[in-house]
Amino acid sequence: MIKSTVFVFLLVFSFAALADHHGGGKNFADVKAQAEANIDQRIANLQEAKTCISGAADKAALKACRQTLKSKQKSIKSARMGKKMDRMNKRMDKMKAKKEKMDAE
Repeated sequence: MIKSTVFVFLLVFSFAALADHHGGGKNFADVKAQAEANIDQRIANLQEAKTCISGAADKAALKACRQTLKSKQKSIKSARMGKKMDRMNKRMDKMKAKKEKMDAE
Protein backbone atom coordinates (compact mmCIF):
# COMPACT_ATOMS: atom_id res chain seq x y z
CA MET A 1 0.00 0.00 0.00
CA ILE A 2 2.78 2.42 0.89
CA LYS A 3 4.69 1.61 -2.30
CA SER A 4 1.66 2.32 -4.47
CA THR A 5 0.98 5.58 -2.63
CA VAL A 6 4.59 6.70 -3.09
CA PHE A 7 4.46 5.68 -6.76
CA VAL A 8 1.30 7.70 -7.39
CA PHE A 9 2.75 10.66 -5.49
CA LEU A 10 5.94 10.62 -7.59
CA LEU A 11 3.99 10.16 -10.80
CA VAL A 12 1.76 13.17 -10.11
CA PHE A 13 4.67 15.44 -9.25
CA SER A 14 6.71 14.31 -12.23
CA PHE A 15 3.83 15.27 -14.56
CA ALA A 16 3.49 18.62 -12.79
CA ALA A 17 7.21 19.28 -13.21
CA LEU A 18 7.03 18.27 -16.86
CA ALA A 19 4.09 20.62 -17.47
CA ASP A 20 5.96 23.54 -15.88
CA HIS A 21 9.06 22.74 -17.90
CA HIS A 22 7.16 22.68 -21.20
CA GLY A 23 5.46 26.05 -21.00
CA GLY A 24 2.74 25.58 -18.42
CA GLY A 25 1.39 28.38 -16.27
CA LYS A 26 2.01 32.01 -17.17
CA ASN A 27 3.49 31.24 -20.58
CA PHE A 28 0.25 29.51 -21.61
CA ALA A 29 -1.75 32.59 -20.63
CA ASP A 30 0.51 34.77 -22.78
CA VAL A 31 0.18 32.44 -25.76
CA LYS A 32 -3.59 32.31 -25.35
CA ALA A 33 -3.85 36.10 -25.16
CA GLN A 34 -1.73 36.49 -28.28
CA ALA A 35 -3.86 33.94 -30.16
CA GLU A 36 -7.03 35.81 -29.21
CA ALA A 37 -5.49 39.12 -30.32
CA ASN A 38 -4.54 37.59 -33.68
CA ILE A 39 -8.06 36.28 -34.20
CA ASP A 40 -9.56 39.66 -33.25
CA GLN A 41 -7.30 41.35 -35.80
CA ARG A 42 -8.37 38.93 -38.53
CA ILE A 43 -12.05 39.45 -37.65
CA ALA A 44 -11.59 43.23 -37.83
CA ASN A 45 -9.94 42.92 -41.26
CA LEU A 46 -12.76 40.69 -42.51
CA GLN A 47 -15.39 43.13 -41.20
CA GLU A 48 -13.68 45.97 -43.05
CA ALA A 49 -13.54 43.87 -46.21
CA LYS A 50 -17.23 43.00 -45.86
CA THR A 51 -18.12 46.68 -45.54
CA CYS A 52 -15.95 47.52 -48.54
CA ILE A 53 -17.49 44.75 -50.65
CA SER A 54 -21.01 45.78 -49.64
CA GLY A 55 -20.31 49.30 -50.85
CA ALA A 56 -18.57 48.25 -54.07
CA ALA A 57 -20.34 49.55 -57.15
CA ASP A 58 -18.38 47.74 -59.83
CA LYS A 59 -15.90 44.96 -60.50
CA ALA A 60 -12.87 47.23 -60.05
CA ALA A 61 -14.03 48.32 -56.59
CA LEU A 62 -14.62 44.70 -55.61
CA LYS A 63 -11.11 43.80 -56.76
CA ALA A 64 -9.67 46.71 -54.77
CA CYS A 65 -11.47 45.45 -51.65
CA ARG A 66 -9.99 41.99 -52.07
CA GLN A 67 -6.50 43.38 -52.67
CA THR A 68 -6.73 45.53 -49.56
CA LEU A 69 -7.76 42.51 -47.48
CA LYS A 70 -4.99 40.42 -49.00
CA SER A 71 -2.34 43.04 -48.23
CA LYS A 72 -3.52 43.38 -44.62
CA GLN A 73 -3.49 39.63 -44.11
CA LYS A 74 -0.07 39.42 -45.74
CA SER A 75 1.35 42.04 -43.36
CA ILE A 76 -0.03 40.11 -40.38
CA LYS A 77 1.52 36.91 -41.70
CA SER A 78 4.91 38.53 -42.31
CA ALA A 79 4.92 39.93 -38.75
CA ARG A 80 4.05 36.48 -37.41
CA MET A 81 6.79 34.87 -39.50
CA GLY A 82 9.27 37.48 -38.28
CA LYS A 83 8.49 36.57 -34.69
CA LYS A 84 8.81 32.89 -35.57
CA MET A 85 12.21 33.45 -37.15
CA ASP A 86 13.36 35.39 -34.07
CA ARG A 87 12.32 32.49 -31.83
CA MET A 88 14.03 30.00 -34.14
CA ASN A 89 17.27 32.02 -34.23
CA LYS A 90 17.22 32.34 -30.46
CA ARG A 91 16.74 28.58 -30.13
CA MET A 92 19.56 27.92 -32.62
CA ASP A 93 21.90 30.25 -30.72
CA LYS A 94 21.07 28.44 -27.50
CA MET A 95 21.75 25.07 -29.15
CA LYS A 96 25.08 26.31 -30.55
CA ALA A 97 26.13 27.59 -27.13
CA LYS A 98 25.21 24.26 -25.57
CA LYS A 99 27.17 22.38 -28.25
CA GLU A 100 30.21 24.62 -27.75
CA LYS A 101 30.00 24.07 -24.01
CA MET A 102 29.84 20.29 -24.50
CA ASP A 103 32.76 20.37 -26.95
CA ALA A 104 34.84 22.40 -24.50
CA GLU A 105 34.34 19.82 -21.75
